[in-house]
Amino acid sequence: MLDDNVKWETKEPRYSLLLVSSRAAKLYDPESKRLEVYPLSSGLAAIIGTPLPRFLRLKESFSIERAEPGKESEQVVLTLTPLNEELAEHIESITVWIDPKIPAATALEMVDPDGERTRITFSKIELDQGLSEEDFELELPDDVLIEYPMGPIPENGGP
Repeated sequence: MLDDNVKWETKEPRYSLLLVSSRAAKLYDPESKRLEVYPLSSGLAAIIGTPLPRFLRLKESFSIERAEPGKESEQVVLTLTPLNEELAEHIESITVWIDPKIPAATALEMVDPDGERTRITFSKIELDQGLSEEDFELELPDDVLIEYPMGPIPENGGP
């Protein structure tokens, strides 16, 4: 993480790269030769890319309740519910499991308005890797297909 930019690099089981800024999320899959670019509202940008989002920014977009983590767990579990209609169109709730020793999220589960659940578990978490602005620049091969599934990013926010 650098300022409000986040880089998630997944190495296994399949390499992918997610770059998140305050304006867009860019998901690069070199195997399929695709870059998907998604515009982000401020609420989604605050939660999508960071292992431990800034609490004050989250409070602007979500109600936050502490949940019970279960027996013998030292994790902090939070349930986030959208406060505005724009977020509620895409997210019913998000549950985040945080290990206070790291500190970072170790898992999150998003529930969409149709009840579909997506659970992401993080392992081998590495924080503070000394990233620079160059680490957030994408150099794509010429044959990569760039897609905007939710429409273009306004004001020159493309790749």
